[in-house]
Amino acid sequence: MTPGDGRDFFVRVNESNNQLNQARLELREAERARDALKQGLANENAVSAGSSSGPVVNSAAVAELDARIESMRRNLDGLLQRYTPGHPDVVGAQRVIRELEEQRHQAVLARRADPAAAAAPSTRGPLASDQLRVSLTQAEAQVASLSARVGEYAARNEKLKASAALVPQLEAEYAQLNRDYEVNKRNYESLVGRRESANISGEMQSVEGVADFRIVDPPRVSPRPVSPNRFLLFPVALLAACAAGIGVTYLLRQTRPTFLDPRSLREATGLPLLGVVSKRVRPGDVSAERRSHVRFAGAAVGLVGLYLATFVILEVVASRVA
Repeated sequence: MTPGDGRDFFVRVNESNNQLNQARLELREAERARDALKQGLANENAVSAGSSSGPVVNSAAVAELDARIESMRRNLDGLLQRYTPGHPDVVGAQRVIRELEEQRHQAVLARRADPAAAAAPSTRGPLASDQLRVSLTQAEAQVASLSARVGEYAARNEKLKASAALVPQLEAEYAQLNRDYEVNKRNYESLVGRRESANISGEMQSVEGVADFRIVDPPRVSPRPVSPNRFLLFPVALLAACAAGIGVTYLLRQTRPTFLDPRSLREATGLPLLGVVSKRVRPGDVSAERRSHVRFAGAAVGLVGLYLATFVILEVVASRVA
């Protein structure tokens, strides 16, 4: 009772109603065509029997006009189901039906007014009667077929209406079963994956003596530089700077020498020394010399302190990054 093509119960009921209505409409059209053929056959029988009281109408032409009128009426019914009465197609079909009815009326009047032509149907009557009987037989078969179709569609519709209270419940249970199945399927796949992992772990342990399995960590960037070594670089750099300062001072002294006593001057020049002008030391000069020594010592201590502070800061930053 559950749908297999993705349609729900209400869609199926709507389709069944549409099929039943369409079949009933076709049955009504077939019955009207059958009635028109019966009327034409009755008129043909009346013409074949004849009458001496007055002229008789040629029923073959009238039957043809009746069939055309009935066909146009069926077409008009189909148009009225889709369009409004003011639609151009509906208006045109109504106009054609009126013209055919007028032609039928004129044909009846013409055959009644022409006694010579009234006898002509006696020669064509049997042929027209046979054609009408064949058409009537076909119409009866079509009516029977459509009646069976209407009965089948009506039975299906009644069956769907009878199950209106049961089918929605079945559909809800079917949806719940599908949801439960999806949950169970996911759990099953998870358990299968865990079982396979356990099997692989067991196999790895069983072949531990044959092969060596190692887990390689992903590459990481060390916060400390690989080279050079900071513990050696900073002292070496400081000593190199001091040595460079001393070397530059020595070179300047060698290029521009000075004499500290008269004897070294006399030995260097080989000339007699006439006299020496001594420097008068003032109290301010002693103070200035002391200040100069203090500035030099402060600069040296500051250099060493700056070196130590920079070294400590770099080590702290590197430890925090690590």
